[in-house]
Amino acid sequence: MTLSVQNVARIYGDRTIFEAVDFDVLPLDRLALIGENGSGKSTLLRVLAGLELPDAGRVQAAGRVALLTQFPEGLDGTLLDAVTPLALHLAQSAFEQATAQLEIDAGLDAFAAAEEAYRLAGGYDFGARAAGVLAGLRLDAGRVPRSSQAGRCGG
Repeated sequence: MTLSVQNVARIYGDRTIFEAVDFDVLPLDRLALIGENGSGKSTLLRVLAGLELPDAGRVQAAGRVALLTQFPEGLDGTLLDAVTPLALHLAQSAFEQATAQLEIDAGLDAFAAAEEAYRLAGGYDFGARAAGVLAGLRLDAGRVPRSSQAGRCGG
């Protein structure tokens, strides 16, 4: 398999994730992609695998390019759970804890802060939006991924 990446860029809104990415991968080459969390490694891999289109530049592959994604640690649930961002999982957990605390000691301030974080993370409408995208891809949002069925945790 060969891969040619020419002047590739990916932009979300007004944030440039990466730009001017150029490299070639030849048969028998071995590569490592190293960077800080949030630096665009996963986004670049999705572009290389054809799961996202670059905003600029070109990716050409001779052969098959595939991406094996990681599941959040401890994930044991549906496909919708697998595509839910970690920040939303955490916001939902904090919101549920604050809701339970509200019933115990009227922790109204903690409840309001947790509810606001959950709302800002997209908690109220993420499930419906993600399920719609998955349905458009002809994927069942309620399906349990194989790695979850086997009890495997990735990280």
